[in-house]
Amino acid sequence: MRKMQRSINVGKKEVTVESPNARVVRDFMQHYTDLASFDRYLAPDIEYISLNWEHPELRRIMPWAGSHKGIAAFRACAENIAASWDILSFDFEG
Repeated sequence: MRKMQRSINVGKKEVTVESPNARVVRDFMQHYTDLASFDRYLAPDIEYISLNWEHPELRRIMPWAGSHKGIAAFRACAENIAASWDILSFDFEG
């Protein structure tokens, strides 16, 4: 597994640098209730697949299950997840 952070030396000082991918994930988790602020990371043709491609019975109890295409569909999916789950804490382990 790739580390999310690495230390580099700048002059005589050691600086911790976060990977660009880690920044995106951290930003998403910090703003998952305000997804409009996250749009800058999304391609217009985003496709998000949760759990499987399509399963109507599963989708009845988990509306985010299946394939979701486009920013509006991704947002609706993420809003369903946010309404159903409580994220008690989130942090990277380096």
